[in-house]
Amino acid sequence: MSSDRSQALDPGKVVGLNVRRLRTLAGLGVRALASRARISAAYVSALEGGRISDVPLERVGRLASALGADAEGLTDREAVLRATREKVRGGEQLRREGCFQPALQLLDEALDVYEATDDRAGAAEAYVKLGDVYREMAAGGDERYRGQARSFYRRAYERIEPAMSSHPSMRERSAFALASLALSRTYLYESGMEPEAHRLLSEAKSVWEEISRDPDRTLECPDVDSYLSVCYRLLGRLAENSGDPSTAETLYSKALEVTEQGGNRRAYARAMLSLAELALTMALTVNGEEGAGKFAEAAERARQTKKVSTITDENFLWGEMVLIRAGIATGELDEAAIRERVVDLMRLARGFHPAAVLELAKKLREALSQARDHMPFGVIWDLSSLIQNHIVEAETAIRREGEYQLRVSSGTSPSEVRVTEEETTAAKS
Repeated sequence: MSSDRSQALDPGKVVGLNVRRLRTLAGLGVRALASRARISAAYVSALEGGRISDVPLERVGRLASALGADAEGLTDREAVLRATREKVRGGEQLRREGCFQPALQLLDEALDVYEATDDRAGAAEAYVKLGDVYREMAAGGDERYRGQARSFYRRAYERIEPAMSSHPSMRERSAFALASLALSRTYLYESGMEPEAHRLLSEAKSVWEEISRDPDRTLECPDVDSYLSVCYRLLGRLAENSGDPSTAETLYSKALEVTEQGGNRRAYARAMLSLAELALTMALTVNGEEGAGKFAEAAERARQTKKVSTITDENFLWGEMVLIRAGIATGELDEAAIRERVVDLMRLARGFHPAAVLELAKKLREALSQARDHMPFGVIWDLSSLIQNHIVEAETAIRREGEYQLRVSSGTSPSEVRVTEEETTAAKS
């Protein structure tokens, strides 16, 4: 099979997909279009569903006239692919804006095209993006969404993996690495699944390292440096969690080096933050000059994180968190400074997703509990009460968001049906 899966898009499917796209843009129903074109509604439905492979030119002309287009427009393969790529980008943007149901709709439509054309790379990407939507919906506390996210990521991996054994294109290799990375994240913090997370991350890292050496990667995979940085950073997190700070530091440094080369400031800040947090963790476990040196390193890396981040970036928040925790642990911040910075940090956090606020508040509460030896009880009590209020507010907001998503989820999306049916079949076999 050709590495360009779009070649599987036969003429009938091209016409059908363009008809559906233009009909939707025109706000026409199937029956209305059929009436205008003097063609049966059943024929239009079959055409749009990809069940007619050869469309007579006379019918193409009638459909084009009814849609206010020209016949060439209905047979334009590139128009289908461009529209599909736009739907993926649109779905991604809607996800970032928190508009989950419209995002799912667009991504479902893109997935239908990729599956109809046997575009394994496109289908894998669409499955990953659908999983990303459900992963964010899971922040509302509904574990069903978390399970759906993993199902989509697994399906993405299974969809693209066969392509790796038959001279895959760069696009297919990139899609495989993306699916491996997405699936690995679902195992990262699950007890007993760390080896699987490590295997998947190592696969993704190897593929992106290979792509990064390809001179043509700029056009096909412009974000390879950012993805490679994420792989190094998450592998570092696994090493840190397993009690190997030296390997973790090496991997975090690699992530930083890659982002310096690629110029992605946000990825650079995230890698720098990982090094800052690691230095702080190490500083809290050693004494004397070594501990003081690690505290100084953590503070400097945290300041660098804030310097390259905007105030609306979570990395800025966590950089400030490291500075506050280091200041509390070393006694460098007095009571007034601690109070002022904690209040300012929590006020700034209000502009972020409640899940981020919750994690931040819990970390602050933990830091205050470790300061009982050198801070008055009254100060700790006041700040802990303030932080607890933010925790309650965040938990309430997360619960309400979950309830809202349940209310707006009307019916089951096509991709959800597709994944569920495949998993049921696999279970039976």
